[in-house]
Amino acid sequence: MMLLAALVLFTACGTKDDEVEPDNGLETGDVFDIGSSSAKININLSVAGDITIDEKGICWNTTGKPTVEDETHRSGSGPGSYTGNLTGLTPKTNYRVRPYYITDEGKTEYGKEVSFTTEDSPFVGEWSNQSGSLVYTGTQNGLIFKYIGESSVTLSWWQTYQRGYVKLGDAYIKNARQSGTSYKADALWYWGTSSEGVKGVEWGSNTTITFRNNGKEMSIEAYSPITGSYSSGTLYKK
Repeated sequence: MMLLAALVLFTACGTKDDEVEPDNGLETGDVFDIGSSSAKININLSVAGDITIDEKGICWNTTGKPTVEDETHRSGSGPGSYTGNLTGLTPKTNYRVRPYYITDEGKTEYGKEVSFTTEDSPFVGEWSNQSGSLVYTGTQNGLIFKYIGESSVTLSWWQTYQRGYVKLGDAYIKNARQSGTSYKADALWYWGTSSEGVKGVEWGSNTTITFRNNGKEMSIEAYSPITGSYSSGTLYKK
């Protein structure tokens, strides 16, 4: 079996807009750890002792004035500082985010709104294995086959291609989602025997992709649903 894939994580800072901080105890900090699909923001919440906070968190959207009806991340209850996590974001997209809290009386208060733009996906570009026999085109959340070179190895992507189990333009890595400094994704595997050759393909999850060398190398550790074991490889940005 063989498997290969890639990704890089970039970070940036969000923009503090000119909106005035409301006088309700919410203080909006900077957006940080901005990647292609996630970001974080620090919030401070300090209210009078007679106010009970049942829920606090952040909310965000792409149009402005986000509310609890939009995407949210809850951060417990009561006053105090907290960090909000924004996940499931789209690369190269501008987002608006602000903190909120809900009192025991059902009143919702919002803090200052700030904006930031996610990074482009580190998958975007052209990637190949070291020999150049496999070339992939990076999408926003994975890789597709661009070139599959001839190989004399019985079990190989070349034979998988020749037998029609994959074609150029098919996905090799899909559903990549940021997880800390790495990405989790689904990876395609071929299966068969040394005597019969490749007999089919199957998707496996639990693939971890890490970008190295300033995003020029994609390290892939993938779990095979066929053998139940892990395999690792590296792709290089062309």
